[in-house]
Amino acid sequence: MILIILSIFIHTSVLFGYEMDFVDEVFGEDEVNFDHLNHEESDWTFDSENFDIDPPEKLFMNRSIIDWKKVNHQSFLSFQFWLRERLNRDRFPNWKEIFQNTKYNELVGVALGCYGECNLYRGERSISASFRSRLREGDEVQTGDDSYFLMLTANGTLVRVSPNSSLVFSEINFTKENHFVYFKLNYGHVYWEPRVHGKYEFISLSETETIFYPYEIKEANLSYVMVKEHQKLKEKDPFQAEFYQYIGYEKHIQTINDQRLENNEFSAKRDDIIYVVAPNSSVLSINSIGHFFYSLAQQSNIRIEKSLNNFQRDDKREQRNLLYLRGYNNDIEAKLELGQTYVVDKKGRNFETKNENPFQILQTLLSRNYSTQLLREILIREKWSFLFEEDYSGAKLSQMFGYRLWNQLYPTEMYYRFEFLKEYTRRVETTFLKQLASFNFKSDREFGVKHYGKSLDLYLKSIKKRNGFKRQVIKYFDDLDYYIWSLKQRGQKFYDFYTP
Repeated sequence: MILIILSIFIHTSVLFGYEMDFVDEVFGEDEVNFDHLNHEESDWTFDSENFDIDPPEKLFMNRSIIDWKKVNHQSFLSFQFWLRERLNRDRFPNWKEIFQNTKYNELVGVALGCYGECNLYRGERSISASFRSRLREGDEVQTGDDSYFLMLTANGTLVRVSPNSSLVFSEINFTKENHFVYFKLNYGHVYWEPRVHGKYEFISLSETETIFYPYEIKEANLSYVMVKEHQKLKEKDPFQAEFYQYIGYEKHIQTINDQRLENNEFSAKRDDIIYVVAPNSSVLSINSIGHFFYSLAQQSNIRIEKSLNNFQRDDKREQRNLLYLRGYNNDIEAKLELGQTYVVDKKGRNFETKNENPFQILQTLLSRNYSTQLLREILIREKWSFLFEEDYSGAKLSQMFGYRLWNQLYPTEMYYRFEFLKEYTRRVETTFLKQLASFNFKSDREFGVKHYGKSLDLYLKSIKKRNGFKRQVIKYFDDLDYYIWSLKQRGQKFYDFYTP
């Protein structure tokens, strides 16, 4: 105990002596006397109401703004450090708001599923992505061989990452007129699908890409709808229930269309803007579905799809898609036509069009993912309900959902933010390409079967086995049986289900 008290005394004496040296340096070695100062004057009174005011719109900053893990005790207890910080803060009355906006990484979205190896990196840490994994600004996902990752962004866009790919979720911003999402594609393939307004046509065909099924939210799965519809039909007509082939299909699609119609009432007024940056080119996609494939030190393939198969598009929003190339002084932007494939050379200086569609098989696989579509509507309503409101305030957006509302203080700040990103990414990636040329990479030149082969294989196997006894028996499940079955399917990494 004596040693502890002595240690504290010595440490305090050293600190006090250090601070007094600093005071002497500032005020002189003579005794400082403040008696002649009039503390009642306005310059000396303390205005508590206007001192370090908390910003009116907090981005979930309930915790301390001090990063206690990185605190240096010498500087933290230093009078000199405190005085310097105090002077800087007094120069900027809104310093807390500035600090909050720079330190807070907004939630870009959540993971819907992973097949195979999906590593989620946040700084130096990494985890294996799974359903509902949170992805914040700056996070990166990497997929291995035969591995697929699917996520939902906060603006309702589905993002699918193919095998052997790396994607960084750089930024997400909201205004009252549009939603902006910025991705950095390091290599590989990414597919994005914003919420396009319209409805699905009923077609008596099984779902296509089932690699992420069944989802943990059982109401989203076609297989669960089939179970419930079979139970209802069996009570009315047991004989018909045994031979009705497409039970639950029409109910499932109708549920999706009803959810979309309800959710689209106000969201139809806002644009969904996707900005994808790769080393040799960038794409700005507004209200459009697209593919982007880039291979290190090789060319890239880009395609903007016209629409989804079996889908009646009823979207009055403007579709606009632009391509940006590389070069320090190259500010040319090219318009991308719907349904056209574009090839950008590895230096990012030129591009050409071609008639072949390298993404055709993959796009067919993604054409009837009804369970994914219903899951999207359910999660958006659960997590980001402000998307479906006619108007939302900056305070509500920040305090309830954790997002900053852009264009609130300055009507053009989002415009200038994008202009900065466009110029910054072009210059940075141009420099990166120059350095990349000195390395010898062995990578795929074209988008091919290795980027969708496993998903296609599992889909074809599900078609082959869809009339087997193990798939038929799902119709007779109760809720507990279905729950156990879904856990087993996810645990086996073979996401197949009954499709008559």
